Amino acid sequence: MTAEETLGQLQLHGWCVVENVIPAVEVEAVRASVERSAAPYAINGKRSIDIPDVLNVDQSFAPYLANEAILAPLRLLWGSHIRLRTAKGFICKPGFERGGLHADGPYIQSAPLKMDAPYQDFIAKITAVWMLTAFTPENGATLVVPGSHRAPNNRTGGLEQPVPHPSEVWATGRAGSVVLFDSRTWHGSGANESKQNRIGLVMTYFPWWLGQDPAAPTGSSERERLKKETRLSDEELGAGTAFFPAAAYAALNENVKPLLRHWVRP
Repeated sequence: MTAEETLGQLQLHGWCVVENVIPAVEVEAVRASVERSAAPYAINGKRSIDIPDVLNVDQSFAPYLANEAILAPLRLLWGSHIRLRTAKGFICKPGFERGGLHADGPYIQSAPLKMDAPYQDFIAKITAVWMLTAFTPENGATLVVPGSHRAPNNRTGGLEQPVPHPSEVWATGRAGSVVLFDSRTWHGSGANESKQNRIGLVMTYFPWWLGQDPAAPTGSSERERLKKETRLSDEELGAGTAFFPAAAYAALNENVKPLLRHWVRP
């Protein structure tokens, strides 16, 4: 798809799949690296493994974060100054159960700091789910509800939604593809009914003006200032996202650095 076509899909449907962001001949090495990085987080008996702040411990996928198939449509939307924040890597094992439908922050209405509903019809953040294995209905590919980004509220704000939702669809794709969706779009993880792991990454892209202080880690100056201004506790604000280490930042490709320089600390 062209950048205009990708943006059109995001604006009309709230989501789309961009294929071959990580070339087929390279995605296996990235997947293997993420699997190795997941080992310290494995818990016996759990059907999933989450790698928090995954980019801080694994840069195997970093060169692809500034791929033009991702950034070009976002520049049409927000201009040149785009930022990125890592969320997690994940491994959903066979037997992993379906998750609920939800929107992402800043639209989570149960969060103490949020964009209050009814919110305006504007794409303020894009969630990117990177497929390091193929995503299929059998292994629990991401579920999305097309058009739900236009709703002025979501389930976290008390809006009733049937689960499964009658309009939900599977966001499927080959390994190396990325599903992009407006963070307002209702989405969730499907159940892994296959015999293989489903492996991926979650990242968020946003314009330079979208404040990220609520995501600052405990103990940071940003977090302490926010606690003072809002009178909220660390528990109420949540764990936050670890800052990106300066040494890891220095090793990044030059075209990736502008996406992350706002989150770098020594």
